[in-house]
Amino acid sequence: MDNDQYKNLDAQVIEEAAEWYAKIQSDQVTMEDLDALTYWLSSNPDHAKAYEKLHDVAVNLDGLTRADIEYKNTDSVTIQPVFEGTTEIAARSWFHDYKTIWAGLVAATFFIFAFLPFFLQDAQTPVGEPIIYQALDTPRKSLFLEDGSQIDINIDSQVEFAINAETRSAVLQRGEVTFNVAKDDNKPFWVTAGDIRIEVTGTIFNVMRHKSDVIITVTEGTVNVVSLTETNSDDHRQLTAGKQLRHSEGRALGFALDVNADDVLSWHDGQLIYEEVSLEVVAQDINRYFGVDVMLDSSVRALKFSGILYTDDLQTVLELLENSLSVKVLKTDQVVKIYR
Repeated sequence: MDNDQYKNLDAQVIEEAAEWYAKIQSDQVTMEDLDALTYWLSSNPDHAKAYEKLHDVAVNLDGLTRADIEYKNTDSVTIQPVFEGTTEIAARSWFHDYKTIWAGLVAATFFIFAFLPFFLQDAQTPVGEPIIYQALDTPRKSLFLEDGSQIDINIDSQVEFAINAETRSAVLQRGEVTFNVAKDDNKPFWVTAGDIRIEVTGTIFNVMRHKSDVIITVTEGTVNVVSLTETNSDDHRQLTAGKQLRHSEGRALGFALDVNADDVLSWHDGQLIYEEVSLEVVAQDINRYFGVDVMLDSSVRALKFSGILYTDDLQTVLELLENSLSVKVLKTDQVVKIYR
């Protein structure tokens, strides 16, 4: 089906189609449910179009996740997938075939809800209107933008995208994102984080924003960082590969530091690499990745940690901290206390 036929679909219709799709994947689905779905599909041509769209997206997404044999905690989706599905849906026979061939596709249903804003963009959103994406509890979500750029979003992050005829832009509300920007000298890519803006035409860089602190690390190419505050409006820095800028909102831009950019991006592989880093920073990361409240006794706040932590097992992380820093760790429910 021509993708243009999806553009006028109503957002409510797409949401209803997503609800039906999720229901059909349930183990408790009944023949009455299938009868009701058949009626819903036949009652309005747009219903069948919307359902078909979500079905094709699910197949597309399922193929992507199956193709990624190594997984690496990575779930990939393209903002503008290709839809080449059939124009008719026979609910009963399709349902039984689907249960046989696509066993376990409940995960794809999750993707539909997680990325529903992108489907709505394709159906309704005017070009240039922001799209908000959140990665709440899964490390590394990969998005592939229409221009060829790849965006990797870390856990507990929120980023907003907008594309128009002149510019490509993103606003990092919180968390951490790696931008692999497709080169286009005539269409710059801007990333706003707090009171600074990063301007590029094509490069790879990582941005972390935690409360009022922003850290920019360049892996490849060059980025320009400018202040958006009135008092520092002329303040700017140019960063090249292997450079990092640490900034606190409301202050002037600092100086670039030399860093190992690969270590900074180690979160892509489920690792956090530290070299003489404050235990307070490590505690913030543990909170972000594992959803626990880390409380540091005054006797350990000044400690520095060097080593590698893996983001897939909290107990292993806590044991490593105990052994390497000679501290005691007490975990109760969702609270971790570190002391001496």
